[in-house]
Amino acid sequence: MLRFSKSIRQLFLILAVIGLPLLGGTFLSLPAYPELPRPISPQPSYQEQLFAEPQFKAQPVLPDVETEANKAFEPEMDALIRRWQRDLEFSGTVLVAKGGHIVHAGAYGYANRDIHDSLGLSSVFQLASVTKMFTATAIMMLYDEKRLRFDDPIVSLVSSWPYPDMTIRHLLAHQSGLPRYDAMAEQDPERYARLSNREVLEMFLDKRPRLNFQPGSDFDYNNSNYVLLAALVEYLAHEPFEEYLENRVFTPLGMTNTYFCTYEDRIQRPNHTRGYRKIGRSHEEALGDPIDAVFGDKGLHSNVLDLYRFDRALAGGRVLNPGTMAMAYEPVATTGKGRSYGFGVRMRENWLGLAYHFGWWRGYRTAFIRDLQADQTVIVLSNHDNPNKTVNFWDAFYLLNDWR
Repeated sequence: MLRFSKSIRQLFLILAVIGLPLLGGTFLSLPAYPELPRPISPQPSYQEQLFAEPQFKAQPVLPDVETEANKAFEPEMDALIRRWQRDLEFSGTVLVAKGGHIVHAGAYGYANRDIHDSLGLSSVFQLASVTKMFTATAIMMLYDEKRLRFDDPIVSLVSSWPYPDMTIRHLLAHQSGLPRYDAMAEQDPERYARLSNREVLEMFLDKRPRLNFQPGSDFDYNNSNYVLLAALVEYLAHEPFEEYLENRVFTPLGMTNTYFCTYEDRIQRPNHTRGYRKIGRSHEEALGDPIDAVFGDKGLHSNVLDLYRFDRALAGGRVLNPGTMAMAYEPVATTGKGRSYGFGVRMRENWLGLAYHFGWWRGYRTAFIRDLQADQTVIVLSNHDNPNKTVNFWDAFYLLNDWR
């Protein structure tokens, strides 16, 4: 019996070794990631105690968001945005909510300037770095599923990872010290003419670039962190990053106009917009980019209605466990000027409960601002980038905040 048991153990060992994928294999061929024991919960922080009870109570099923948005109109907010349109050439959509009710929603400008195709609340925009909020959400969902821990070294998940001290938390808070993946690709344009998440991961494994600083010792806002987080989602979930979010978040929440895609794919989709950049006196359409197919740092497309559905689902505890959600808003890295960075969100140290992210990418500027304490939300999506006349998205938030 003992001999038989030993033989079985040896057989399992052999199968485990020969079954490991080669470095060049696909994420989908990897063996199932072992279940991890649930980490011992630390003493709740001040923010966690503050938010957990009032912020994550179960919410009733939302009424039809589109119907509510079409009826919501606030003259002061409309006047502010029309000033943006007149003085700063703003083109985009805006949704402002307070206490679980939309107080203003509007569309201003054109989806396609060439044909004067007017924007609507259903118009879809490239979210740019607002995408990072969703990438962090995917990682936190895997944490809730006990598939990872935030302080797990990357090397414990990807054995060939060349930086043994780097953790998932370092990636989430931009404290990894990694160099920019797009700058690395530019050094070898023939080999890296068009990148995907997998190719970015392989580029780091192959080139093993020197870090800019020891992980955890500094802050450097860097898109490489969130591309690699998206790659880790693929590794652990055994499915493409975009499909994981589609199956776990977008479809369940009814976010029918939210998806990852490249420029070429976007212009074939319904409700799409074109992004423009002001150069001199002309507005030039921003076309595709060689790194458009790299997702996680950017690449998500959506509209204000779907983003509000996501906002309400977060507030209602329908996406993440309350304690996990609270951890996202714990300051991890100090970014300077009284600001900090958590898990996919920026924060102001003198405004407890304020979480936000802005985005910019190829003709698009975006903002997603949430005040968890006052339950206020401001979402602004713009398809016009004017470097000399930048809209201050905070104006809309401050106006909303004045109505407390």
